[in-house]
Amino acid sequence: MKRHEALEEIERVLGIRAVEVLTHVGEEYFRSLVKYIAETLHAPIVLVGEVDETSSKINVLAMYRNGNLSDGDVQPILALESSLKEASFYEKFIHQLFSRLKGDIEGAGYLEMPLKSYKGEIIGLIFIINIETTETKEKAETIFRLFRDRTAKEIARNKKEKRLLKLAHYDSLTNLLERATFRKMVDEEIGKHPEIKRGFFFIDIDNFKMINDSFGHKKGDELLVKFAKRLKDIMKNENALLCRNSGDEFVIMLRDVEKDQVYNLAANLVNELQYPLILGENAVFITVSIGVSFFPEHGHNADTLIHHADLAMYEAKKDGKSTYRFYQSFMEHHYERFLLKQELRRGIANNEFVLYYQPKIDIIQRRTIGFEALVRWNHPEKGFLSPSEFIELAEEDNTIELIGNLGLDEACKQLKCWQEEFSNKQLTIAVNMSARKFFHSDLVHQVQESISKYKLPYSSLVIEITETTAIKDFEHAVKIIQKLQSLGVHIHLDDFGKGFSSLYYLNRLPVNAIKIDRSFIQQIGQGQKENPIVNAIIAMAHSLNLDVIAEGVETNVQLKYLLGKGCHIMQGYYFSKPLPADKAGDYLRRM
Repeated sequence: MKRHEALEEIERVLGIRAVEVLTHVGEEYFRSLVKYIAETLHAPIVLVGEVDETSSKINVLAMYRNGNLSDGDVQPILALESSLKEASFYEKFIHQLFSRLKGDIEGAGYLEMPLKSYKGEIIGLIFIINIETTETKEKAETIFRLFRDRTAKEIARNKKEKRLLKLAHYDSLTNLLERATFRKMVDEEIGKHPEIKRGFFFIDIDNFKMINDSFGHKKGDELLVKFAKRLKDIMKNENALLCRNSGDEFVIMLRDVEKDQVYNLAANLVNELQYPLILGENAVFITVSIGVSFFPEHGHNADTLIHHADLAMYEAKKDGKSTYRFYQSFMEHHYERFLLKQELRRGIANNEFVLYYQPKIDIIQRRTIGFEALVRWNHPEKGFLSPSEFIELAEEDNTIELIGNLGLDEACKQLKCWQEEFSNKQLTIAVNMSARKFFHSDLVHQVQESISKYKLPYSSLVIEITETTAIKDFEHAVKIIQKLQSLGVHIHLDDFGKGFSSLYYLNRLPVNAIKIDRSFIQQIGQGQKENPIVNAIIAMAHSLNLDVIAEGVETNVQLKYLLGKGCHIMQGYYFSKPLPADKAGDYLRRM
């Protein structure tokens, strides 16, 4: 039968209003359908429901009950059988519905019809209560027959839309809210009810990477699924919103809670989540670290509150894991350092560390005698970072040796270029050496390799160490310096006056020069005519037959004072700031 003929048949049998029902789609279709059926058959209750295969429930899409339409506020009706294809399912479903609607349908009869997909699977049903006469029942069966396919298609469409909505708003692995949806819901709730106190948990599974590496990513995903289920079970009696933030990180918002409740629940979660999860034949023991923040004390939007809970979680990790911590403002600084540490190795791998060169000037000879190579981190987001911003972190993270290796090799390579370009074998390069790098057993060999690789005279290389490095293991330091000097490498004592500065140690250290720390140079010309400390350092260096170098020279007053006291080798902004290699080459050409 053609479509227009079918509509004519419906209009002839059931009237024009039946045709109007077919003009609607989605929710409006279901609403108009149950209203039409109820009014046409004078039935007190008519409903259209869809089968939820995952939970074995009938979700009511629309119900017409004693003259009133309802849909979204109707609770799902729990199915009594796991198999929805069993005929007995419907009888038991009706029995349960009777008990729920008791009082409206005492002694009533009913008529129901399952709705099937094109694959033959039961996806929903139409249900009518109170069929009193044979004529009414026949009319109901006609309605069922005429609306069955269209209703099944609308239910299938509805299911598809819900699946797409779920994909958009729920994590496909754990079925928890995904992060963007969660944050939007949190912000909406805070906007509507800012008077309600809230607590936030940021939960991270400890050592999850090790679990993934040991059992494989498939088992890792299985663990996350089981972990999420356990988390939901623990939180089922709480007024909470759960989210998978990313990877093995989960976030929970607790509504209408006092701090004491949050403290207790955090402790409980740490305990409850440490029981093993079964992966195949293996029982995997896990622990969690939890960070906690509060609304409104620690922020007024989702991003801030979750970020602060994340910072607190990082502190829990630092404090040994398998514990919880509450956000405090000092954690921001700790977290910045943590992130920078994480980025150090990536920066090395991506060649983000470069050398800048600051000229060393011999004032008497009026020429550039060399450069100090200064490492800079060309961070992709923060721009150029000076050593003061990352060297300490590199030492803590054991990446300082990698940076030192890059610096030594690149400095020698660049010096070779300049020596050849300017036909100046006397030009030197100074490289700063961290304590970890200086005391490395392979240092002398690495120096020999770099010098040989670029065919440089050993006297071209200057290694600068601080007083603190020298006295860290004094006897060992003396031996290393002697080995390097036996090759012809020069050793300078950097930042002199800032550290221990013992004359006993200085007299025994076989260094070639000392560099006056810039903090003392800055005091020259600041009121007093004389600077006793600078005077003493210069006089002491001369008495020990050491060269003396002033770093941080910025003014003509400082230059003249130092020159007058017998210090004629200088570096600082008065001459030039540290320069990239090409600009340093231009500087040499001008000098």
